[in-house]
Amino acid sequence: MFAGIKGWIYAIALLIAGGVALASGFQEAREHQAFSTQGKTARGLITEIEWKKKRGVSRGYKGTVEFQTAEGQHVTAKVKLPRKLGEALKNDDQLPLIELLYLPSQPTQVVVAGSTDDSGATKAVGAVLLLLGALLLWRKLAKRKPDPEVQETATA
Repeated sequence: MFAGIKGWIYAIALLIAGGVALASGFQEAREHQAFSTQGKTARGLITEIEWKKKRGVSRGYKGTVEFQTAEGQHVTAKVKLPRKLGEALKNDDQLPLIELLYLPSQPTQVVVAGSTDDSGATKAVGAVLLLLGALLLWRKLAKRKPDPEVQETATA
């Protein structure tokens, strides 16, 4: 009984996950575009670093950074750190100054200067998940048994 339902659930889950990943990719692209067109540079001091450990591997490095805007405002913000920089900082006692980009309208939104735009990969994953979900849904719809009542009225 539940075997037929499982395929429908997978199809819907793939469609939802694909849509979320695709939307996330477009949001990342908009943010990267905002930093590249409106971003101001500043040198910031990393005061703290944190990371997640998954299966014994450190990943997801974030730092707390303090900097001063061009207008003289003192800002403390969280910044996602590239893996190489995060690993270097984790193993070093001295926390360095780094180049940042911040948005003047929202100075707590910060990225490390020179960060790459990874939104293309996120959008590609979302598109693949959507395609797989659509194919699975199409396959489930094509395999459905015709309703006997509809068949009887069609032949009558």
